[in-house]
Amino acid sequence: MPKPVPLVRIAEALEMPSEGSQVYFDRETGKVHFLPDEYVSAANDEDTDLDRYGAWQRELVELARTILRDTQGRYVELPDPSEIDEHRILA
Repeated sequence: MPKPVPLVRIAEALEMPSEGSQVYFDRETGKVHFLPDEYVSAANDEDTDLDRYGAWQRELVELARTILRDTQGRYVELPDPSEIDEHRILA
């Protein structure tokens, strides 16, 4: 069952600039994950040598792999702020 999360957490994530990264909401934990494009690209490449990364960077690549392989809908990609049409939402 998805964990309830304050709407303000999603709103804050949507307001943060995400240029050069992808933002995902974890419906199970309520966390918002910012993944720089570099680590998403590394996650997409099965030949990526994780030994060239530090421990925290490997964690990001592994998290990106988990998110990209998600088929159950646990992770939801949040839109880039430039994709949000406030006028349409209000209408």
